[in-house]
Amino acid sequence: MNKKIFEQYAQLEQQRRAIEVVQKDLKAKMLDEMDSLNVDAVNIDLGSFNVVKRKEWTYSNKVIAQEEMLKIMKADEEADGSAEFEETKGIRFNPKKLSS
Repeated sequence: MNKKIFEQYAQLEQQRRAIEVVQKDLKAKMLDEMDSLNVDAVNIDLGSFNVVKRKEWTYSNKVIAQEEMLKIMKADEEADGSAEFEETKGIRFNPKKLSS
């Protein structure tokens, strides 16, 4: 078995996670900067950054109860075989947890 490709993937995954942490911090700083300057767009040589707004909905207890009922109905169909599924193959990487 060629473990080298698995090691390469694991190393890339570590780098990706580290980059995501830095990007999250930078996004917060960029949004603060853009807010303080009251601008919605910043252009640089590599592209542009735009402030985007997303709505986060909070639903009534009635809707939440209906969603729960739907989950139960889906689980029932999965259990009795009336629901259909497709199975796909993939790879999941489980990094070792670093001891503190």
